[in-house]
Amino acid sequence: MEQQAGAEPFATEDRANARPDDRESPPAAVHRGDVERLTEAQDELVGDLGAEHDVQAVRGSCPLMQYAAWWGVIAAAACAAVLIFAHRVLQTWCGVVSAVLVTVSIGATLGVGLPYSAGLLAPVWMVAASVAVFRARG
Repeated sequence: MEQQAGAEPFATEDRANARPDDRESPPAAVHRGDVERLTEAQDELVGDLGAEHDVQAVRGSCPLMQYAAWWGVIAAAACAAVLIFAHRVLQTWCGVVSAVLVTVSIGATLGVGLPYSAGLLAPVWMVAASVAVFRARG
């Protein structure tokens, strides 16, 4: 797209002959040629940025965001495993279950790329930890 020297970008002959009040308010005086050229320029810019690829990436990851909150439970399971092995606050089997579930969840996410593994394993740990706490109290 070449521009003539001294010419306004997207200017047309009609705009040059327009009344002064029309030239002062471009949104009210948009011409068909201007819209077509703006659309072409926008298409070129969007094509260069790869916006279509970005939209597809967001669409692919949004359904997995519902499992993101479970990573807090996996962190709690890791902390519980450390406390159980270091200070014996609960039974050892609960520490083993905690360590195994944390290792499997982190391994599945990093090794295979399953970000929802925390959402599958964290509820299992919550049940196991609840059983261990109730058995320790009784």
